[in-house]
Amino acid sequence: ILFWNSLVNIDQTSVYALCTFQNTTELENVDKVIVYRTFSENTNQISVLGTYTLDTNSLYVNGYHETTPLTTPGPTVKVTPIPTVEEAFNVTFIITNLTFIQELEDPQSDLYKSRTSDIANRLDNMFNNSDISPAFSHCKVKSLSLANFEQTSVYALCTFQNTTELENVDKVIVYRTFSENTNQISVLGTYTLDTNSLYVNGYHETTPLTTQGPTVEVTSNPPLEEAFNVTFIITNLPFTPELENSGS
Repeated sequence: ILFWNSLVNIDQTSVYALCTFQNTTELENVDKVIVYRTFSENTNQISVLGTYTLDTNSLYVNGYHETTPLTTPGPTVKVTPIPTVEEAFNVTFIITNLTFIQELEDPQSDLYKSRTSDIANRLDNMFNNSDISPAFSHCKVKSLSLANFEQTSVYALCTFQNTTELENVDKVIVYRTFSENTNQISVLGTYTLDTNSLYVNGYHETTPLTTQGPTVEVTSNPPLEEAFNVTFIITNLPFTPELENSGS
């Protein structure tokens, strides 16, 4: 749960949560429609979640919403969708001048902590100085792994807040912003990059060859994680200012 608020229905409570899924080959990729309908089916059509009763017409997942049909004729109600507050993108790339050693795979090691912090800071700096900086929130390096015998593959989760100030950020925009601000995916601060290694939520553009070469088939990396904004209203939880205080 990221926060609670009382923006709706006087004394009820609106919940904003970020729910993360790992897309694997074991089942079809999870998308916002699947998340929405799974929530609906497992909460008795968006009516009850444990001890909480819900507003059946309040659920939004990444802005996706299905209006609950009225059982009796009633006044026409215009539903204004709740905008996506945050969206997280899987960003993977390979650093060619960072030799991989086992310590880089251990989240408890000092080397892992210092390197992931440094890479995240460079990603933050890069996006903060880009055209989409108003929407950028932060990047977090989730893991480092071995690539190409001795190089290091980075898996990061970069989060953006979609606002009305600019067009909604999507995976293509994130990819091209990264490319444009790293000299065509070649350098990130002191790190040199494999120019053909960038994927954003599985999206990839093959670097054109300057001379004729063999045809190369590129298999895109599947998204490792995807985060969905889930918002709904609890009708039996009266809102108090204490609920808005994350330190309470």
